[in-house]
Amino acid sequence: MPKITIIVPTYNVEQYIDKCLHSLEHQTFQDFDVLVIDDGSKQNEKLIIDSYTENNLHRFKYIRKENGGYGSVLELGIKMSDSKYILICDPDDWLEVSALDILYKKAELYQADIVCGTRQLVYTDSDSFEYDPMYDKSQVQLYEKLYQKGDRDFGHVYQIENAPHSKLFLRKNLVELKFPSHSTNTDTILFFGALFLSKSVYFTTQSLSFYLINRVGNTVTDVKPSLIDGLTISHLKVFELSEQYEDIPSEFYYQMFIAYQYIVSRMESMKGDEKLLREKFKETSELLQLCVLYRTKIQSILKINTTRKVRYYKQYLLLSPVMTIFAQKTLYRNLMRKRTVKKISEEQVHPSNPTEQNVILSVIVPVYNVEKYISRCLDSLLNQSYKNIEIIVVNDGSSDQSQEVIDTYHRNNPAKIKSYIKDNGGLSDARNYGLKWTQGKYVAFIDSDDWVDHSMFESMLSKAEQTQSDIIVCDMEYVYEDGSRKFASGGDFDIVEVANHPEIMFINNSACNKIYTRELFKTTEFVKGIWYEDLATIPNIILASKRIAKVSQRFYKYFQRETSIVHTKNPKIFDIYIALDLIKDNIVKSQYAKELKNKMDEMYLIHGLDLTLLRIKDYSEDRKEYLNRNLRELRLRISHWYFKPFVWRNGFKKWLVYSLYAIHAYSLLLNLFDRKGHV
Repeated sequence: MPKITIIVPTYNVEQYIDKCLHSLEHQTFQDFDVLVIDDGSKQNEKLIIDSYTENNLHRFKYIRKENGGYGSVLELGIKMSDSKYILICDPDDWLEVSALDILYKKAELYQADIVCGTRQLVYTDSDSFEYDPMYDKSQVQLYEKLYQKGDRDFGHVYQIENAPHSKLFLRKNLVELKFPSHSTNTDTILFFGALFLSKSVYFTTQSLSFYLINRVGNTVTDVKPSLIDGLTISHLKVFELSEQYEDIPSEFYYQMFIAYQYIVSRMESMKGDEKLLREKFKETSELLQLCVLYRTKIQSILKINTTRKVRYYKQYLLLSPVMTIFAQKTLYRNLMRKRTVKKISEEQVHPSNPTEQNVILSVIVPVYNVEKYISRCLDSLLNQSYKNIEIIVVNDGSSDQSQEVIDTYHRNNPAKIKSYIKDNGGLSDARNYGLKWTQGKYVAFIDSDDWVDHSMFESMLSKAEQTQSDIIVCDMEYVYEDGSRKFASGGDFDIVEVANHPEIMFINNSACNKIYTRELFKTTEFVKGIWYEDLATIPNIILASKRIAKVSQRFYKYFQRETSIVHTKNPKIFDIYIALDLIKDNIVKSQYAKELKNKMDEMYLIHGLDLTLLRIKDYSEDRKEYLNRNLRELRLRISHWYFKPFVWRNGFKKWLVYSLYAIHAYSLLLNLFDRKGHV
């Protein structure tokens, strides 16, 4: 018995279904089956479906039935399924490669009846994408968390868009649902029907699906009278279902009132004459009358969510038993004024797309054997609130399945994601290679096992333009494999003129919590062939800039893997001295040599001594040789390091460690470390 059943309702979608099924076939989660239910299609999509059923008999099943509408397909699919969870994937949409994995793990970990994710809106005319949080942020704020019935904020989940995209349902909550035949918008019944029975709902901000929003013939672009009928019927049905329960939150009734207004607004572009329009408008009044019955609950939400008094009073009149008829007549007159018989202009159907402008930011993502993590990274970049970016993914000779994941993202986002493959040369070589293909005014570097906050680039680019800075820095958050987190500062400053404060070059040396003007890399590259390439490169990049500024948000999520370089025993850890030497050489050649001499000595001590404290845990053998090697490297740079002020101003514990180290009391030092686990 599979853990998840995916139901794919198909009807006349020959042009799109291959992309949908391909995304299902390549899911990282494997314990699922797919019911492709053909609702009497007149096109030849069966030939495409057959290629999947023949090659995946254990997973893909094809069922053909007489045409009965979307709801009849859902009802049949739910009945045929024997899995614990159900997901609906429309045949002209598709899933992220990690969608099932993420949804299933959330459902199991939190014992959630429904897991809801977010999606990308896809525009067919330009292959561009727009992040959709799946709820109206002006009305409510949803967070990445579990919402449980009985909690004050459980009603918020009723304001999630009821479309099936990125939603995993507990099957037992769906089995009793009945859907009207030959009707549209039955996903409203699916979502609210399941929600009425749910004790908990997990909401994740991760984008897990792609919705082809403006293809010709769908309900967004082709408003037929049958669509208005379907919208009205489905919401009346949901009202009927709600009467079986006593604990329905006010947000549900508010959503029904919003739905009524939405249905009326859709009539502006409905096909048909004035007589048909008047008939459909009248039919919707039944939905409004039900809302009037629950006006107290709806008005309680209206008062919270409506900021403009004029809008509030208009809605209040619609809900007033005395004023409803008058308000409806006014609404109808306004509708007739806005309505036009000609086609909706291209500007209305296809919203302007910022990705058609010149690229402002180029994001370089080096990849090496990170198939488990790269989806999270790329999702966070695609979900940025700032859209005018390009994502340059450089596969540095991976030997795992990383490229297959990259190919999926490139295929689904060709205008946004550029994929390049090269022989293995290391992180610096991959970054330098990516720089050759950048088009943006600014560049950023994101490691492929990390991820970023969705507003990172919008905030940092805004700061760059406001301050005319060459580099913008943000704070970071270390995220550990057990889920714990730790704050990492990007530095304590706002705006700094580098010529006046050259010591700013020694702030956090990560390449990834910054954006840079591309001009800075015209004559400088990342140092190749050593570890600590960030330390060897970034301070010199900062010193070459004129102005640097900071935003004080933890935008960058730095994933701490136990197998990463910083947690690995390797003689190349002593490359840190090579990196520091390169910084010193650059300082000596600069106008700041005298000014930065003491600061450079301090950098040797910070990194050299911390190397002792942080890295000894990675060594179970040859520990004394490790300490000796480090001490030799340090003395080569600073012969009398123990007498530097830095050693004496870091507290008693560190002073004690440094003192034991200076007199070669290694046994005592190691015993102290093993007892404490750290110093």
